[in-house]
Amino acid sequence: GFPLSCQGNVQVADAGPTTRLQGQVRDIDLGKLWTLFKPLLPPEQKGELAGRGDLDLNLAVGPGGIDQLTYSGTAVFRKASYTQTQLVDELQSMDAELNFTEKQFTVTRSDLAFNAGRFQLTGSLRDPFPYFLPPEMRAGRAVPRPHLEFTLRSPRLDVDRLIPAASPSGAAAGGSKTPSGKTAATLDLEFPDLTASGTFQADSLIYMQVPFTGVTGQVDIQDRVVACREVKGAVYGGRVEGQVNVDLKNLNDPAYGGTYQARDIEVDNFMQRFVGLAGVVFGGASMSGQFSAHGRDPDVIRNSLNLASDAQILKGRLVTKGQLHGTLAQLASQTGNNLAGEQALRDLATRIKVDQGRVGLDNLSMKLGQ
Repeated sequence: GFPLSCQGNVQVADAGPTTRLQGQVRDIDLGKLWTLFKPLLPPEQKGELAGRGDLDLNLAVGPGGIDQLTYSGTAVFRKASYTQTQLVDELQSMDAELNFTEKQFTVTRSDLAFNAGRFQLTGSLRDPFPYFLPPEMRAGRAVPRPHLEFTLRSPRLDVDRLIPAASPSGAAAGGSKTPSGKTAATLDLEFPDLTASGTFQADSLIYMQVPFTGVTGQVDIQDRVVACREVKGAVYGGRVEGQVNVDLKNLNDPAYGGTYQARDIEVDNFMQRFVGLAGVVFGGASMSGQFSAHGRDPDVIRNSLNLASDAQILKGRLVTKGQLHGTLAQLASQTGNNLAGEQALRDLATRIKVDQGRVGLDNLSMKLGQ
């Protein structure tokens, strides 16, 4: 059991009686409480909730009965966890405090841990009901679109793992697969049709298998499209900024697109990740361009990836060996020059293109040697 206190009163007016109740519950076993609500949920949403919590609740029912129900209160969660088969990443632990009314939920503090990382979230969700009720409990009522406002901070967040539908992480160079090596399973659900605006800050963030640090940005959600804008951070020894749009209308075929500008990033890391070419060109590069892709299966994403980037390297080095060195050395000999295995490189400029799995360099120019 758990400590429970309750009090109430009935006020009678000309329009009819109004019943008010106040209750407090301390140290609730969330698992036992969850068993009371599970029969009301669709089969696909019957996960397992655990942890402890407290609840303060105020209810008022006017003369019109349930149609004039109002409520408010505070819920506190301690070491709460939630597991469900369909979830791509399960909630391992949550400590949070939530204030609520029938019109709005407000998270005053929260600390959540997933396999993908940990973050602190504050904010509010307006008009949560009846949208998030099961269809049979909406009783044909008008359903306003919920709106979320939030601030998120994280010491480490792996977006590829936490929200795989929002990241073309399977589009790794060289034919790499998802961790399971299997085709992505079909999702029988849809992204909530809510609107949102918020900010995020992460000390370390993984997106598209790229390790960013010191990341900040803003997020808007409209018509099931997540728009991340004014994103700034550090990557591959340099700085990058840009924006990313993720269309989640179809979670089994999400579409991605974005633009970016980078300064002084190590070009070998970039080429290895997006082009599959490693150990050839080294140096700090300035780059700008755009990318797009769609799908959840790694092969679909890889074959749909389109990337165009203008790149410049003022000073670096070119390393060639094997067949590549032989081909370039033969071309150099035809102009009366010799090509060493490693050459100083200056003033490189080119346009990198990735089109449906094919990689190309347009208008390549550079100077080799001292």
